[in-house]
Amino acid sequence: MALITLSKEELLYLDDGLTLLTETEEDGIKYRVGRNLAPMAVSVANIDLLLKIGSAIVYLDEEKLGETEIDLYEDELWCIREVSQSSVVYFEKQVGLSLKIKIYRTLLQMYTDHLLADADVPITDISENIPKNLHSMLDIHKLLEED
Repeated sequence: MALITLSKEELLYLDDGLTLLTETEEDGIKYRVGRNLAPMAVSVANIDLLLKIGSAIVYLDEEKLGETEIDLYEDELWCIREVSQSSVVYFEKQVGLSLKIKIYRTLLQMYTDHLLADADVPITDISENIPKNLHSMLDIHKLLEED
């Protein structure tokens, strides 16, 4: 799981863009489908993710806050990535781009942490060997994969 900070506008955009994933059975075959997509809904999500988003919206409304942190699993981050259109402006905020950036930062950190754990090397040992010309987490990810 990873903790990510989302604004009220980002949460509302996600809530409007996701529909509930449900299972139906026809002729002994199970199908996973969303309801007929509303014009805004572009992807399906499980009930757990929708409840996290909904709970965060309620919390922000009750506390009169602009953003909050929520814990998301990797598959939930990928789901949010699917619905986030980078050009979308919602409530006069550029929520699509901000969501993409937050999601990819979080995923890159998760993958970097995973690589470090698999390498079983203390961070202090590898930090001394990281070249000064690395410009992003992706560069670090590539360097660790090469080792």
